[in-house]
Amino acid sequence: MCVDLVTHPACHDEVVVYEVTGPAADGTVHLRADKIVEGKREFMDELPFVFDARSGTWVADFERPRIRGRWTLRIDGTTMTGTLASRPDGVVARRVSLKKH
Repeated sequence: MCVDLVTHPACHDEVVVYEVTGPAADGTVHLRADKIVEGKREFMDELPFVFDARSGTWVADFERPRIRGRWTLRIDGTTMTGTLASRPDGVVARRVSLKKH
């Protein structure tokens, strides 16, 4: 869900399918995101996440032409919740709530 359309006007609420693979030998977990467009999956991005033991969350920093951001995800059983915040200001652009199927 988009949180701040004034700061992040390009954000759109959408249905997304996430696939998680790993952990890799270095401990990273990869998360692939495909949005659903007209009933079909359309690739959005894939990011490596690392576990931050201090906060108990999985974190992925990234940089694209229009945004520098940080995804932070917390796992609780079969659900994940998290945020996408812009860097370096930390303004939250998106909140997600995911359920394992």
